[in-house]
Amino acid sequence: MHIPDAMISGPVCSVTSILAAGLIGVAAYKAIRTEAKTGPVDFAAVTALIFVFQMLNFPISGATSGHLMGGVLAAGLLGVPAGILSISLVLLIQAVFFGDGGLTVLGMNILLMGGMGAGFGGLLRHVLMGSRRSSLAIHLSTAFAAWISVMAAALLCSIFIAAGSDASLSGIIGPMLSVHAIIAFGEVVLTLVLMSSARYFPRLILPMSGALFITPFASGYPDGLEFVAEKFELPEGILLFNAPMPDYSFPMLPESLSVIAAGLAGILICQILARGGIILFKRIPGPAGKGE
Repeated sequence: MHIPDAMISGPVCSVTSILAAGLIGVAAYKAIRTEAKTGPVDFAAVTALIFVFQMLNFPISGATSGHLMGGVLAAGLLGVPAGILSISLVLLIQAVFFGDGGLTVLGMNILLMGGMGAGFGGLLRHVLMGSRRSSLAIHLSTAFAAWISVMAAALLCSIFIAAGSDASLSGIIGPMLSVHAIIAFGEVVLTLVLMSSARYFPRLILPMSGALFITPFASGYPDGLEFVAEKFELPEGILLFNAPMPDYSFPMLPESLSVIAAGLAGILICQILARGGIILFKRIPGPAGKGE
C-alpha cells in the first residue's frame, strides 16, 4: 500500500505531511518519556524484519498480490510509540533508497501504515487484550487488530485518493476494501507467525534471513493499491529522482542476486539508522520519577 508520487496531488499532500510530522513527534515524545525504553538492537531488528517482509509480495486471487504492512507486529514487539517510529523509518528508507513510495506523499504512507497500522492497530490490540494475558487472548487480539488495521488503512487510503484525484470515494472504496480484506488475512498469518518466532529467535535473524533469500520468488502481480489504481485509471506513479536501488535492484548483478543484494543493503541501512536513532533518544532525559 505504498502510494507513489503523482498518483495523488493537491493540498492533501501538504496536510498529510503535517499530520504525519505531528504523529512522529508524539510517538517520539512518548518513546522518550516511557520508562521501558526500547533497546537499539531490538528496534533495529524489528525495523529490518519489517523492511524485508515488505519486499515479499504474496499472491492472492485475481492476479493481485499483497505484502505485510507490519504495524501491529511492530507495536506488539516494540510498543505502540516505538512501533510507529519503526514503520515510519522503514517507509523513509524505502522511498529514499529504493523509490518505493513517493517523497511528496510520504506523509500519507506514514499515516496509513504507521498511524493506522502501529498506532490504531497497536492500541486496538492493547484494548482487546485488557488484563488478559493468556496465549489465546493475545493471539485472538493480535489477529483481529492486524486484520482491522489493514482495513482501516485501506479506508483511509480511499479517502486520500478521492481527495487528491478524480476518483470518487463511493466508487473506489468498495474495490479497495474488498481486495484488502483478502490481503488482511495474509497480514494476520504473518503477524502471528513472526510475533511467535520472536520468542525463539530474539534477534529475528532466522526469519529475516529466510524471507530475504526467497524475495527473488515473490509475486510480481500488482499489489492491492496498484490493482485498484489500474482499474480506475489513476495517474501513474513517477520517480522524482533516481533512487540508488530502484525497485529493489542492485546495479550490475543478475536479477535474483540483485534483489537479495538490495535487501541486504536495506537491512544494513535499517540497522545503522535504527540503532543511531535509539541511541540518540537514550541521550534525551526521560521521566525523573515513576512513569507517567
